[in-house]
Amino acid sequence: MNKKGFAKIWTFLIIALSIVMIALISTYLITGVNKSINTNSRIQMITRLQTSIDEMLLENYGVKNKISLSVPNDIKKLCFIDFETTRIGLNTTNPDEYEKRMIEIANIVYDEYKDGNITNPENLYLFTTDEFELYKLNKITVSPIGGGIYCLNGKSKSELTLTSQGKKVLIE
Repeated sequence: MNKKGFAKIWTFLIIALSIVMIALISTYLITGVNKSINTNSRIQMITRLQTSIDEMLLENYGVKNKISLSVPNDIKKLCFIDFETTRIGLNTTNPDEYEKRMIEIANIVYDEYKDGNITNPENLYLFTTDEFELYKLNKITVSPIGGGIYCLNGKSKSELTLTSQGKKVLIE
């Protein structure tokens, strides 16, 4: 092979490698930005929810208020747990994969809580496609119909009803 042909092959390889590296770096940066946006969206959603709960604590017993939550796109299911209930379970005959995972997790945490090994467990679980995140909301209880767990599907806008119950707020 002559020197000109060899130089063309090396030039082509260098250009191809440069393009691949730029694509990989761009993908990495975009993924990082998306994770940061989702994290900020979660924090805003939880802050708004806790603020609404705190405001409902100031209302008279039985006052209801519907709130709309902006749920990040990657959240598939939101589950609230009341560890003060006498049993943990969902009021559904056909739970989806997230609800099945929630029941397993909640029963483990519930047993640890009742045994005194955990004093203040997280009560909001956010499920994404491949993992879940835990958060603590203060002064909540969930609809007793659900057996201590209340889940809703993650949509860009989800509505919750908050009911003042004196020292706690009922989420349904």
